[in-house]
Amino acid sequence: MPAILRNMSNVHYMIVGDGLERPALEAMAVDLNIADQVTFAGHQPYESISAYYHASDIFVLTPRELQSGVSESFGVAYLEANMLGLPVVATNVGGVADAVVDGETGLLVDDENPDEIAAAILRLLENPALAARLADQGKQRVLNDFTCKAMADKFISAVEQRLQTNA
Repeated sequence: MPAILRNMSNVHYMIVGDGLERPALEAMAVDLNIADQVTFAGHQPYESISAYYHASDIFVLTPRELQSGVSESFGVAYLEANMLGLPVVATNVGGVADAVVDGETGLLVDDENPDEIAAAILRLLENPALAARLADQGKQRVLNDFTCKAMADKFISAVEQRLQTNA
């Protein structure tokens, strides 16, 4: 956030959700003198989440791969953000790349490189046409590939193909 604020002063970061790291993140925001530009919304009921998406220009979710090898699985939140018209910035860990297509529905960055994360966010903030294109393509991808009907059609096709192979 400090790197982003050095380039663009009218940015606000909203963190929705709670977790074990929240106290450390709140303290970090104070230590970095950015507490006025960060809101910790805490846990929100699922029914309220769309209001937070609609209040945003970009969806940023940058999980890290843990030393144990555990990482983010598919990442439905990225699809939700795309469906609601947001480009996304995500880290290229685990199954995230299955939900976010780099340069098409969002930007994938290195999970160990905060400068790359900040640069991707600034790129979208400074280039509204790119942000809009990624958001539009993301929404279209969700509609084409991830609706219940699309998923059911893929499943049926896979089963039919398997049945023909075994026949």
